[in-house]
Amino acid sequence: MTDGPERSTSSAARGTDARSEDARAPSPPATRRRWCVAPARLAVGALIALAVLRACVVQFPAVSSASMAPTLLVGDRVVVNRLAYGLPIPFTSVRLWASLPDRGDVVVFEDPTRPGGELAVKRVLGLPNDVVEIRERRVLINGVPLADDRIFPEQHLDTEGALGAHTSPDLFGSIRLTEEVLGSHRYRIANATRRAPSAALEGRWQVAAGQLFVVGDNRDDSRDSRAPAGAAGLGPVPVERLVGRVDGVLFSRGTQGG
Repeated sequence: MTDGPERSTSSAARGTDARSEDARAPSPPATRRRWCVAPARLAVGALIALAVLRACVVQFPAVSSASMAPTLLVGDRVVVNRLAYGLPIPFTSVRLWASLPDRGDVVVFEDPTRPGGELAVKRVLGLPNDVVEIRERRVLINGVPLADDRIFPEQHLDTEGALGAHTSPDLFGSIRLTEEVLGSHRYRIANATRRAPSAALEGRWQVAAGQLFVVGDNRDDSRDSRAPAGAAGLGPVPVERLVGRVDGVLFSRGTQGG
């Protein structure tokens, strides 16, 4: 008479053990979820790291105009060092340990005349409280003329800033290169040869505190600080709009450089 209950108890124990083993065994859907979540976390982490890198360390914008020719050409992808003038706080205009550029630095900044954070690239001629003068295409900083060591033969500059032998009678395409020296920087500038210097691009400017005076190396075809802010010029650029210093070219469509 005792066989029946014992068998029932034994069967119940085996059922409990089986259920315990089933509970311990990972279910296939949970395993698949873990395999999906891990790559997703890695992707999110990589995107966050990339955003921080771009916001605080380095950017690679493309040059959109020939205003810096022959140093930079249209389509060049430049390396912008965002730490050159201090540590930027993401999504603000604040920099920790902020410093000013050196005269002659090529910088990227937010165009003060265009909303939406559009970037521009120019060369710094004047720092706060400097006096910049341009006379007959000669630059003077605080009364001292910049050295221009070499003058190159007449050449042709295409619409993207690339140089070539002079083959076109185009009034704006015929240029003469001059090597200019500013501080530790030595670079080439382009001046049109078939027209007189524009009176609008020459004069004397006092750089106010907290501002920079910037120009393009393609001096007769650059929208910069020589003209008031608007369609024809940038006016002086506020220091807080600096993005960083151009430290090199990641990719170039040509071989010219400076």
